[in-house]
Amino acid sequence: MSAGSRTAEIFDPRSETFTPASGLSVERASHTATPLPGGRVLIAGGWARAGVQSSTEVYDPVTGAFTPGPLMAVPRSGHSATLLDNGRVLIAGGYDGRAHLDSAEIFDPRAGVFAPSGRMALDPATAGRTKRRWPRSSIRRHPARGAARACRGYPSPRR
Repeated sequence: MSAGSRTAEIFDPRSETFTPASGLSVERASHTATPLPGGRVLIAGGWARAGVQSSTEVYDPVTGAFTPGPLMAVPRSGHSATLLDNGRVLIAGGYDGRAHLDSAEIFDPRAGVFAPSGRMALDPATAGRTKRRWPRSSIRRHPARGAARACRGYPSPRR
């Protein structure tokens, strides 16, 4: 497994060009990068030389720097990260270096903390015998009930 990279680039959609940004504090691969309200970006988890990470960092476009963020409750790689309507970020699933995860947590950028959330349902395609891997989450809108969160992914191989 590659150790990842500390490099970061900023994409300018007007000029369709990338420019180098200051480096990440930890080498990362299979992490997430989630835009936050106000232009900051949450970088969460991933692989590094030391293994799967629970560390986070936040990129601030005003200073152009990455600063360490709070630790997630669980190390995660290959997880999903979805910005919710209230500005918080749902982090779900992934892999902790030993097993695929069914746990989720929510990052509150105003408070700068993670809080546990509910567990994802086991994969119905396998009669509930396996957890999901490489989850992807999105916000689905229902006209009568408001927003609902949905998570999907591939079934994990049995171990």
